[in-house]
Amino acid sequence: FRKNDPALAEQAIHEAKAALAIDPDSVQALCALAGAHWQQFYFKSAPDPDAAWQAGYEAASRAIELDPTNEEGYRRKAQLCVRDDAHLEEALFAARRAYELNPNNASALGYLGLCEVKRGDLPAAIAHFMRAMRISPRDPLKPNSPLALAYFLSKNYAAALQQAQIAASEAPNAPMPMALVAVSYVGLNEVDKARAVMDAARRVAPDFLEKVGFLIGWNRNPEYLRHFMTFLDVACGTQEPAAADALR
Repeated sequence: FRKNDPALAEQAIHEAKAALAIDPDSVQALCALAGAHWQQFYFKSAPDPDAAWQAGYEAASRAIELDPTNEEGYRRKAQLCVRDDAHLEEALFAARRAYELNPNNASALGYLGLCEVKRGDLPAAIAHFMRAMRISPRDPLKPNSPLALAYFLSKNYAAALQQAQIAASEAPNAPMPMALVAVSYVGLNEVDKARAVMDAARRVAPDFLEKVGFLIGWNRNPEYLRHFMTFLDVACGTQEPAAADALR
């Protein structure tokens, strides 16, 4: 996941399907398949991201059907469903069930946090993210990036910047952490630093803004979107710094 390598995701899908050809009821293989399809959807690396989402959803649902006591199936379902408003309650149920089955499941707590961001309860989201990192501080998938987003939306820009910089250092190819670094700098009224971050990001990935727009688009709260996208526009230089003042 941290490598953001489409070829590795394709390889994971191929190997999961090969395992399922041997044992169609392998919950482990179904969960691996769901995770690989989610990665294709998340990074928009599949020719049809919506089809990748659907394939992942079906694999996770089948894993739960086969073994409703296995936390991984619920975690994978929460991972997928939190990205779709129509499935938010399903995501919340799946994340809660994964956490009930294993209270030390840091990933389930992370998805609970994302659900709370979408529901507008930022203090609850931050609490879930912080507990996830206390449970598993060395987890390569610890939720620094979503925690940065929750802090940003709460207008705690210094805390958002700290978490975003950690996420960006651990996943240098992922677009969202770099965008969060930039918008946090705008929040702190350090626009020159924000623009330098954006210039560097776009040199590395010309489609950077398209990917960020796709990733933040899962949050349909108009107030949150306006806050984030206005600050991103300021960081890109397409709006004047004064545009952020009323939202800061």
